[in-house]
Amino acid sequence: MMKYKKMIVILVFLLAFMAFNGLVYAQTITEGSENIEVNLYGEDISVFGKINEINKDITIVVYRNSDSAIAYIDQSKTNENGEYSFQFALPNGTYKSEVSCGSKKYTTSNIVVYKEPTSGEEEEINVVVNGIKVNINGKTNEKNKDISIKVYRNSDNAIAYIDQGKTNENGEYCFQFSLPNGTYKAEVTCGSKKYTTSNIVVYEEPTSGEEEEINVAVNGYKVNVNGKINEKNKDISIKVCRNSDNAISYIDQGKTNENGEFSFQFSLPNGIYKAFINCDSLKYTSSDIVINKKSDGGGGSSKKRPDVAIPDNSLVFNDITGHWAEDNIKKLIASGSINGYPDGTFKPDNNITRAEFITVLVKAFNMNSTSEGNFEDTRNHWAKDFINSALDNKVIQGYSDSLFGPDELITREQMAVMVAKALKLEVKEYEISFDDKDQISDWAKKYVASSVNQKLIVGYPDNTFRPKSSATRAEAVTVILNALNSISN
Repeated sequence: MMKYKKMIVILVFLLAFMAFNGLVYAQTITEGSENIEVNLYGEDISVFGKINEINKDITIVVYRNSDSAIAYIDQSKTNENGEYSFQFALPNGTYKSEVSCGSKKYTTSNIVVYKEPTSGEEEEINVVVNGIKVNINGKTNEKNKDISIKVYRNSDNAIAYIDQGKTNENGEYCFQFSLPNGTYKAEVTCGSKKYTTSNIVVYEEPTSGEEEEINVAVNGYKVNVNGKINEKNKDISIKVCRNSDNAISYIDQGKTNENGEFSFQFSLPNGIYKAFINCDSLKYTSSDIVINKKSDGGGGSSKKRPDVAIPDNSLVFNDITGHWAEDNIKKLIASGSINGYPDGTFKPDNNITRAEFITVLVKAFNMNSTSEGNFEDTRNHWAKDFINSALDNKVIQGYSDSLFGPDELITREQMAVMVAKALKLEVKEYEISFDDKDQISDWAKKYVASSVNQKLIVGYPDNTFRPKSSATRAEAVTVILNALNSISN
């Protein structure tokens, strides 16, 4: 009897401790000799375990149950004993986590995070709108803490603005930004607290100015859409849709110059199209763009090579003359697969993101798709249609079923894998002679070896491959062009 009384006393003590300091929680999942454990204390979480994969890449993705949104993602490596550990914090809510290593995936049961808010002064959030300028400020009980804002457009829930900051020593914060005409809601998140504003209505009468224009010039398959608008040094995007089925045939982003001028150059197959140009809250629609060029005919390989135009000498960029990739850049630009910048530069040594690379690759190989795609982080992304095409054509698979990471810089090993898959290259275990071959991820080794064997990609003069280094625009152009040339050869 005394034994049971002691157990009850201990249980009561534990429950009191949890109520005072937040929820303490633990779970263990065991599969054979492998296990995954989750420990919680308030909003602090530790996911750790031991598996049979030694010194291998391991990834964790945590999803919020209510809407399957990704709440946390990280990568690490198991140690020499197969052990791993991830530590992070989450706001109040119910979650599930997936731990992936090689071909193995482990899913936890529900992770319930709850921490009682601390008492304090009254909290506030204020919204001030002046034309298209918005100021959201307020005061919370969280002092010197990270705070984030996400603004959604009411009509389609698209994210219109996102930013992070820090509250000051009084818990005060302020975000200032501009939005195009429309109705929005903002979510401000700090620690485990979330504040949602009422409707934010943004409307500003367009200012008068010089007459705006948009011009379309067609020469064979080549199209030049250019013009002048009252938006200077602003982001501008173009989307070209085929009239017959509204399929997107071309999409790109650029910037107007100091005079409000812009230009997009690209190629299209025979058909009738319309171009939609967006700059801030302004939208311009072209008249019909008619492409009707007779093919030259003739025999050739049954494996069709996507068109690569002869370099156009009228395309002049002030930063590629003498560059090692100058000829390759000119060829791929002439094909309409990649563009330079409105300021007359190409920026060949700038890094390229995963979304940007996929866009160029899909254009170069004329891939098509009508799929909506599965990735949570590309639904409202400017490159979603190209990413969906790459997914449909089995060129990519993402970090998980719902995560692609479009704005991360692409690594050289990722680039080699994607190009090899686009080319439908037969991959083999060729010998790799690079001094840093051990740094190549297991999932990429066959693709890197086969791409190097086919001379799609090369290493550096010091006999390294640098698989984890970010690829440049010049390297991306060269690898894609090598792939296209290998088809015709």
